[in-house]
This record gives sequence, C-alpha cells and structure tokens, in this order.
Amino acid sequence: MIEGAFCLALMSAAACAAPALVSPPEYVRAESSSKKAPGAAYPACLGRTVPLSVSKEMPYGEVHIGASRGRFMLDYGANVSSIDLKAMPGAEPVQGSCDTAAPGGRCVFEDFTFVDNLGSVSLYTADYSGLILDAPQAGIIGTDFLSESAYTLRYAEGSFSLAGREEMCSAGALFAAGFSPLSTAGYFSDDGRKLLPLSALNENYTGPLSVPNVPAVPIRVAGVDARAQIDTGYSDYIVRHSININVALYSRITAADPAALQRWPEKDKKLSTCVPGVLEPVEAYRLKKGAVEFIAEDGAAARSFREAVVYVKRTPAAAMHCGGIGTHTEPSAQLGGSFIADLGTAVFDPFSSRVWIPR
Repeated sequence: MIEGAFCLALMSAAACAAPALVSPPEYVRAESSSKKAPGAAYPACLGRTVPLSVSKEMPYGEVHIGASRGRFMLDYGANVSSIDLKAMPGAEPVQGSCDTAAPGGRCVFEDFTFVDNLGSVSLYTADYSGLILDAPQAGIIGTDFLSESAYTLRYAEGSFSLAGREEMCSAGALFAAGFSPLSTAGYFSDDGRKLLPLSALNENYTGPLSVPNVPAVPIRVAGVDARAQIDTGYSDYIVRHSININVALYSRITAADPAALQRWPEKDKKLSTCVPGVLEPVEAYRLKKGAVEFIAEDGAAARSFREAVVYVKRTPAAAMHCGGIGTHTEPSAQLGGSFIADLGTAVFDPFSSRVWIPR
C-alpha cells in the first residue's frame, strides 16, 4: 500500500492482542552459545537466491508470463495476487477466463513464472498506473503464493531466497545464525485451517471467515501489547517508521499513559476505502514515550524503534464491511515497510508460523 494511493477489499488486515509470554524455547537454550550475526554467511537451508529490487521501501521480484516480463511487489499485506495488464504488454489471460476491461476480475494465465514456472495461475486484475515509482509495477505477489514457501527478503543486499518445507532451516539453525523468532501462529501459515476465526479480531463479526493469511506478530507500542500486520506493501518512505493502529489500541495506549502520543495534525491523511467516494480519516501522532518493540517468542524485545509516527485509523460506518484493522475491536496495528527494510533481512516461514528477524 503506497500511502493513501490504493485500497482493495480483503487485501490487508492486522491481528489482535499478543499472546502470554512464554519461557525460552528449547532451541534457544540449546543454541545460545553459538550466536553469530546474520548476513555473514546465510544458511544454505534458506534456499535458492534470486535478485530483489526495492522501491520506496517495497520489495520487488521479476515475473514472466510467457515471453512477457514485469516487476511484481512481494506484498505480505495482501492475501491475493494481482496483475496490471497495461503494465505487462503481451501477458494475455486464457481466452474467456475473465473480462479484462473490468479491474478486479479474476483471470487465468498460463506459463506463469515467479522463480519457478508455476504453470497455470489465477490473478486479479488491477490498475497500478497511479503509483509513482522508479519503474512500473506490473502486479502483486500476495500470500496466496508467499505462504507456499519460506521466503527470506534481504533488502540491503538486493536478493531474496525461497525454500520448501523439506529444505527449510530448523528453528535451531536460524537461531544459531543470529535470528529471533516472532510468532505468527493463527495468522500466517501454509495451512489455511490453522488460521483463527475472524471473530478473534472483531467481536461483532459472526460469519464463517477466518483472518486473512497475513503475518501478524506480537508488538508493544509505548508498553501496550498488540498484534501488528507486517505489510511489506505499505510504502512509508515519506514518513518513515509509520505504524497504523486502530481505535482499540489507541485507547489502551492513552489510558496507560496520556502523554505517550503527541498530536501531529499536519500529517493527518485520508485513505481510500472499498466504497467509492468514502474516505477513511487517519490522525497522526508522534510517539513521545516508549518505543515500537518486536516481541520474540521468549517474551523479550527482539528489536525496538524509538522514533515512530502513529496513525490512528477511524473507519467510517459506510466502510466497515471493507475489513482492515480499523474494523477490529481487538487492539491491532499495521507496520510500514520501512521497519522491515531497516531490519535488513526477514525470514517469513509459513511452515512453523514464524517471522525471523536479526537480533
């Protein structure tokens, strides 16, 4: 999501309150004597490495459809993948599979290659021509693809790798390589049956849906626990270290310490919603006390960011059916892409439901 530029219903959501703290897992105790800094030599079990480009805090990989090539964003904040046909000339859907004149349609494409040739795939159509980037964005790779392998994004080095279940590193190997685990249990998995019901986030929801398959990790904001969606497609290059929060989390922060957030009305925004003509007001605050902390499985802060801009989303009634963290009754947040970019490396492992970050 480039700030205020694009919104597609059901493409992003965040998650709810952090779980109770746990004692250090066995692999932490077993491997604690063999720590080393990430990046010096990545474990081979992270898989094959291919080029990654970064634009305005967002990661991109190359996609081929037949002879056509395009740049697709690797978006962990989107649970479906999409294509802008105008940005990828020659990429023709299977005849009769969709109406190409109607954005939002689901089209079938043959000979689709993202690292490997995946054969026949389905993609939603979209229009990304309004995005101001250094090169056109031809599409999005969402978690419908990204949850099928473990991906390691290396922003500083300009590469990413992927590994299947059988070759993926063990928890002990990743800890020994200098990474800390953030749990995404119930929120991000290669098995959709492991996702929590949507009612876990919104007590007003009584339907059958589960939460979107988007990695949501435990965080603390000014000492208050919540779950935050890691949204690699949230381009916060203008206001770096932006974190969107919902009213429930805002209320808990201000109740715990009224001075933790300082109003910054000059940075207020209005975001598009899935309802034409209906905008979502977002109030800006400076984080004046505490930090945005990433909480590892042992309950400790794996990384923290003291400088952050907090945006409070106040979803209007007319757009409540669009979904997203503003509709949640549980404390929820959404992290801007600069947080992950500044970590340098992140390992998204859907098999164990973890995101591993350098410690």
